Amino acid sequence: MIPILEPLGEFDAIVPVPLHPARLRKRGYNQSGLLAAEIGRQLQVPVMPVLVRTRDTVSQVTLSREDRQTNLSGAFGLDPGWAPAPGTRFLMIDDVRTTGATLNACAKELVRTGPRQVTVATLALDLPRRELGAWLAEHGR
Repeated sequence: MIPILEPLGEFDAIVPVPLHPARLRKRGYNQSGLLAAEIGRQLQVPVMPVLVRTRDTVSQVTLSREDRQTNLSGAFGLDPGWAPAPGTRFLMIDDVRTTGATLNACAKELVRTGPRQVTVATLALDLPRRELGAWLAEHGR
C-alpha cells in the first residue's frame, strides 16, 4: 500500500484523467496515465483509461476559475464500449489540482455510471498564496 493513500480506502479501478489525442501525440505521454500505472502496480488495482477527451480545449494555465469551467464544458466523456460493474470504487488520478475544474468535469462522467465512490488523488496542489494559509489551517498542516 502507498501510505498516503491508505486513509482513502480500497479501490476496484484506477482512472487517469485523459489528454486529448492531439495533445497526447504532441507530448508523447499522459502524465496522469503514468502516475495511474505506477499507483495501480503498487496497489495491485487495474488501471482503466475509460475517460476520453471528447474535444480539445485551450490550455487552462492562464484561465480564471470560471473560464476553466466553461472551457471544460462537454470536454470529457466515457468510452462508449465500457460499462462498469454497479458499485465500482474508482480512484481518479491527475497530476495537479488547481481549481478542480478538470477533476469535477471528469468525476461527473464517472458518477453517471452509478459508482459506490469516486475518490480523487493528485500529485500536486497549486494554490494561490492567499489561499495557502487557509488550506494549511483546514488540513492541519
